[in-house]
Amino acid sequence: MMASMFWSEPGVQNGSAERPLLTPYFAAPLPVEAITSNVRAFRTLDDESLLTRTFETISLRQLGLEDVFRPGGYVFSKLNHSYWELLAFRAFNVIGEPYVRKMIELIGLECAFDEFVLAAIEAHRNHGRSTLGGLCSDQFSLGVGYNNGDWESTPDRYPLPLIPYCKGAMIGALAYLDATMKAEHYLFSDGGFSKMLIWNGQIDAFAELVARNSDAILFIAPPHLGGIRIRRCSVDTYNIDVPPVSVYRMWPAVVGYVLGRVDELMTKYSRLTILAQAGGVAAPLGLLIDLMRAGNDRCEVRYFDMGQALDIATIRNSPMGGWILKSRVAELFAGQPPPFELAPEVQG
Repeated sequence: MMASMFWSEPGVQNGSAERPLLTPYFAAPLPVEAITSNVRAFRTLDDESLLTRTFETISLRQLGLEDVFRPGGYVFSKLNHSYWELLAFRAFNVIGEPYVRKMIELIGLECAFDEFVLAAIEAHRNHGRSTLGGLCSDQFSLGVGYNNGDWESTPDRYPLPLIPYCKGAMIGALAYLDATMKAEHYLFSDGGFSKMLIWNGQIDAFAELVARNSDAILFIAPPHLGGIRIRRCSVDTYNIDVPPVSVYRMWPAVVGYVLGRVDELMTKYSRLTILAQAGGVAAPLGLLIDLMRAGNDRCEVRYFDMGQALDIATIRNSPMGGWILKSRVAELFAGQPPPFELAPEVQG
């Protein structure tokens, strides 16, 4: 089946000609007018009202290690604050009003990528893997994030006045969901799961559980993490390099290739764990991999969108920076090596 699985579903296991995986959903463009109208409405709320409205509408379930390592496999994807902000930012441009903060870094992101994520969500729902209000179940969760480097799931985590990027993300999330899913209430997982493995010192336990519950491990990560693997782990390990920046511009090639490789590994192994640090394509990859494993009773698949958490393997020279370096990770591993290591040629 290889990469063609991405564009159509030739087998009963993963669908049929009448129920293709993704392609038809591109026929429905992103509902820009509805999102823009919602952004205009939600931006009139003061910070406290916006925070209250967000958590009344969207519940975020905290995940623990016991949740994601149950028998049967698990998929954890997430849409961070920057994705929701981009939707709000574009809508602000349409209505000709200034956004809540400067967003130079998001200018130029293609509209088509937003529609790709929407298509992946719609495909997931169409195949019965999620419902109008539920993108969090015993074996799958789509995380939502408004913050950066903390648990997201309770409103007391957000001091008033709201940080501008939190405010923009909440406006974008509310506007997007109301325009596309139209449920009264939504259940997602907490987008901070992978970051909290670092903050709470659980990354070692996580790595041990991955090794114990896998016959093969696939890392999807940028080149500076080339050859990454779990330290002292004899499980077969594979690596796919993805572009370090602007990966969203190449999503058709990246997603098609990755899904083809995943299909090969699902055929070869009984238990496969995928750890991804893949920027904008990580979330739709998780949605589509969850569809691939639906009905597959041979291979138990786990997929984790790790965000920047995999950069613990390169604390000293990580080009990513951000919260991972501000979180005093080096202190967490003082006197002991981190649970991940790079291939010798990369370390040198």
